[in-house]
Amino acid sequence: MESATGERLIQLPESMLHCSICLDMAMDAVETDCCHQIFCETCLSQVDKCPSCRKSNFVSRANVFARRVIGVLPARCPFCENVVQKDNLEEHIRVCDRRPFYCGAPECHFAAEKEAFLTHLISTHQEVFLRTYKKIFPGLSGETDGYLVINVLSLF
Repeated sequence: MESATGERLIQLPESMLHCSICLDMAMDAVETDCCHQIFCETCLSQVDKCPSCRKSNFVSRANVFARRVIGVLPARCPFCENVVQKDNLEEHIRVCDRRPFYCGAPECHFAAEKEAFLTHLISTHQEVFLRTYKKIFPGLSGETDGYLVINVLSLF
């Protein structure tokens, strides 16, 4: 098994890193003090008894080793299919060119990649944009500045 950076990893049964509540890879892995099972921190915070041994007064601690192992596993971006380390997936999605942009206009549910999104804003919401661009770009104040911004956006 290799990490996203190509380093050779120790062979572990993948099930050892799965949360037995959601049955997925344990995100922010924690371990119980009663039976030493690994769970997602979020999943475990929603239960009163240990899901494995049913002890009611259990304590959980971050399992740093599991978090490190899970963090270097390869993860595929759902938008561009690039493979990155699981720890870096959230940041990659935040800057991914293929991620969808969602229109914030009332009653508009448009979502698309950046280029199509900008085209949508210019073609569908130009009038609203021209009335409100000063809130988005407070440094602009002239009558033609709104049209300038639309022309700049259309270059993308």
